[in-house]
Amino acid sequence: MKESISVPIFCVRHQKIGGVESATYNLVHGLEKVLGMRLSVAMGNQALLSPEFNAWLQVAAKKRISLYRSGSLGRATKYRFAEEIRFALASRSNSGWTVWPNYFLPPLAGGGRRKNAVIIHDLQHRVYPQFYSTRRRMWLDACYRHAMAHAEKVLFISQHERD
Repeated sequence: MKESISVPIFCVRHQKIGGVESATYNLVHGLEKVLGMRLSVAMGNQALLSPEFNAWLQVAAKKRISLYRSGSLGRATKYRFAEEIRFALASRSNSGWTVWPNYFLPPLAGGGRRKNAVIIHDLQHRVYPQFYSTRRRMWLDACYRHAMAHAEKVLFISQHERD
């Protein structure tokens, strides 16, 4: 059996997270197009995705992609973290990869059979700390440290961000 890749897209709230939304859609499109692996897209409330992506998903789901719909805990962005933790727990025993598209690796994602990759889009909270609360900076730093310590792969969108 071929290895599988899961992409939990609970972070997407259409027109709320800017470039990360587009990058997440492009990631799913690209993985579906170029890999000979099974691809699973995990989501809560499908209505939170763009109409164009939803239309594409409906066609792709009939052929190449399996959809994991866990049900949404709410529309607010803060619920994504609980949804991602719930997904991580549900998928721990499966083999393959999970690609977390927006910096957050759930604390319980490691230790199972799945391998994890985390994408970090920017470190703006470090470059422009005046635009972030102390609490938000501490949260992001903790998430990044956790990802660096526990994910098999941490991907940055550019060499500049990695450096």
